[in-house]
Amino acid sequence: MPADRADMLLGMFHAARRGEFSTTGPDLEDLLRRPATPVRSVLEGHIARP
Repeated sequence: MPADRADMLLGMFHAARRGEFSTTGPDLEDLLRRPATPVRSVLEGHIARP
């Protein structure tokens, strides 16, 4: 993996560990005109499939 991409991913990992992605504003739901689906729910749905 190129170093610049690895740095970006590592930065996102550190931000996530600090909780920077744990809260959201209403912007996405306003754009979608529906409640946003948490990534955790999507992943759990895929894991639960046979």
